[in-house]
Amino acid sequence: MGPHRILLISQDRWLVDRLREVLDAAGFETEIALTGEVGVNVALDRRVDLLLADEAVEDFQNVKKIKDPASPTYRLPTMVISSNGADHASDDIKRLIPFAVVPREFDADELVVKIRRAVEVGDRLNKRVVA
Repeated sequence: MGPHRILLISQDRWLVDRLREVLDAAGFETEIALTGEVGVNVALDRRVDLLLADEAVEDFQNVKKIKDPASPTYRLPTMVISSNGADHASDDIKRLIPFAVVPREFDADELVVKIRRAVEVGDRLNKRVVA
């Protein structure tokens, strides 16, 4: 089995570049979607091990479709990047995201540890989304 694949949904080019750099250095493969709608399609069409979504993406309601209980991607481990940080994330985000809310000003090492934990849980529970 190859490296774990992370789906990153964000329209913030600086954030996308920074996260891709961090994730690539940690040995992950990164799929990028600049909109929630494209992210939904990527999550459904490709093997993805974790979703990392920016709550600031304009069509975040589409990201919520990935976590809809009727969707085959419902059990996909998910983390959200929040400009307000974990302590101030909305209740809607906290319900949607069982693994972590990451502040926009994240620590790279801490983020990698959180992602590894979330992916391990997904692997252990055999809940991987397979295309």
